[in-house]
This record gives sequence, C-alpha cells and structure tokens, in this order.
Amino acid sequence: MNILSVLVDPIIKGVVSGMKELQEQKQYERMQAEILDGWVFKIKVAIERELHKANVDHKVYVDVMAAINKIVKEEFETDKI
Repeated sequence: MNILSVLVDPIIKGVVSGMKELQEQKQYERMQAEILDGWVFKIKVAIERELHKANVDHKVYVDVMAAINKIVKEEFETDKI
C-alpha cells in the first residue's frame, strides 16, 4: 500500500458515503411529497363532495377551490421538493 492510496481511499469512501446519504435523503423527501400530495387530493375531494351536497352555487365552488389551491401552493410547494 502506498502513501497515495492511504490518503485517497478515505476521501473516496467519504464522498461515496455522502452521495449515498444524499440520495437516500432525496428519496425520503420525494416520498414525503407524494404522501402530502395524496392527502391534499383527499381533502380537496372531500371539500368538493360537501360543496356538492350543500348545493353550493358554482361560482362559490370555483372561488373556494381556487382559495384552497392558492393555500396549498403557498404553504406546501411539493413540486419544489
């Protein structure tokens, strides 16, 4: 074993380990975003059903859904994860 390999091997192992950890973290974040998107979808469907059951005017329905979409976009930003 030469001096160069003694110096370089730990650096390479550290870089590879760091890359694996970063990849795992990104995968975890993607999974969290998918779960959040699923819950947002379920909430929107529930709201739509309740508005339909209550026979709410279409304009009110459109305004409510637009407000929900705005809040979701501002607060969650799952598309940026």
